[in-house]
Amino acid sequence: TTLTTRIEQLRHQWGTRLLARDTLYRDDAGPILQALAVGDQSDITPELRDSYSRTGVAHLLSVSGLHVGIVFLILNLMFGWIRLFRHGTVALGIVVILSLVCYAALTGLSPSVIRAVTMFSLLQIGLMLSRYTNSLNTLCAAALLLLIWNPYNLYHIGFQLSFAAMVGII
Repeated sequence: TTLTTRIEQLRHQWGTRLLARDTLYRDDAGPILQALAVGDQSDITPELRDSYSRTGVAHLLSVSGLHVGIVFLILNLMFGWIRLFRHGTVALGIVVILSLVCYAALTGLSPSVIRAVTMFSLLQIGLMLSRYTNSLNTLCAAALLLLIWNPYNLYHIGFQLSFAAMVGII
């Protein structure tokens, strides 16, 4: 519980910092940044949520696999120079995977984020081993790992929709 409490405190601190920057932009920018960055939608007003719903883009306010993919890409670009060192590919993989796990914890560990972090971690392991990775195999391996971790995830609607959406995309 101490780690969970610390993560929640960190989420709250980052969210508060994003809200403090709201004075630089419009009134709604801080809560939107907070929802996009750390997954906290508590400060979004009902009117703003309703306007996003009416336009059909309410899903953009929640952290999803797309956000994890963007973080994955940014991490690989930022730390790509590590590959230049001996065993740098392994070091880069460890840095990226640990950073993704920290980001998932920071955003609240929703099923779609856990799925995306698992998939991108498997992809990073494939890159570390210089192996070709098949998207469907990676998705199935991620599902297997998550079901081994918690078999009751199979009955979680977020888990089902996340994997169904990915199968549709692939």
